[in-house]
Amino acid sequence: MFGKFKKLRVLSFEEGGEGYSRFKLSSAIASDCLRSLSIWNDEGIDPKVLAHLLSSCVNLCELMIEKLPDFHHFSSSTAYVHLIRCMLVEDPMPTLEKLPNLRVMELYVYAFIGKEMVCSALHLPKLESLNLSGL
Repeated sequence: MFGKFKKLRVLSFEEGGEGYSRFKLSSAIASDCLRSLSIWNDEGIDPKVLAHLLSSCVNLCELMIEKLPDFHHFSSSTAYVHLIRCMLVEDPMPTLEKLPNLRVMELYVYAFIGKEMVCSALHLPKLESLNLSGL
């Protein structure tokens, strides 16, 4: 579907559950130029599909998702992470702190519902902007 867009830099999937099939998402990220990926879906996205997407986006700098994958699925160039409605019970910081180029971190409504989240400046040396809203 999107495979011919070799210079695609920004891709956003919003709502519409059928648009999230493994085939469509996998073909959408054939471009090495992709820098920004946004996935919003009330039904969620299969963690395996998300892991595949993230491991294929080696130049990804900006990520907006509803579920936090394991650290090893992120591109090392990820500089911006926006999380909303993830309902994470476990502290996401141990994963996010491993992103060496993270400069902007935004956690919005229901991104975290656990008891304690610990954010350390020592582990986020490049962080320039932190937004925690509606947690």
